[in-house]
Amino acid sequence: MKTPSIWICVDCRKNCFHDDKDYYMIKNELWEKIGVGEKMLCMDCLESRIGRKLIEQDILVCPLTKENYYTSKILKNTKKEFNIRNNIGKAKYVVNFYDGIKKHKDGSNFFDIEIFKNKKKLKTFTNMLKSDNYIEK
Repeated sequence: MKTPSIWICVDCRKNCFHDDKDYYMIKNELWEKIGVGEKMLCMDCLESRIGRKLIEQDILVCPLTKENYYTSKILKNTKKEFNIRNNIGKAKYVVNFYDGIKKHKDGSNFFDIEIFKNKKKLKTFTNMLKSDNYIEK
């Protein structure tokens, strides 16, 4: 039985139907940027087109990408972390958080910062970070 053409990579002509690596979903903005439309790209050709390996921010988080060995590995390898400091200067609660990507010019991790005046807003924010796979340090 011949594989339908929708499963054929438009760049290398690979049959993507038989390789689990090629069962991925990326965010619409990136897909539209590379201009494939409703056609198929194997993961190797996708990464070639964007000029780098996929990162967590590229991947559409859904059951397919969470269960796929290759994309779930990308999602798990990004080390997101945060820490909470109390009473720094006039700030009651300070949250420093690293998204696993941003770096300083010297290559060290760049931490964003959020400041809160009450525990309720602090708790809401840290729960959001945890739901996005950040780990408290």
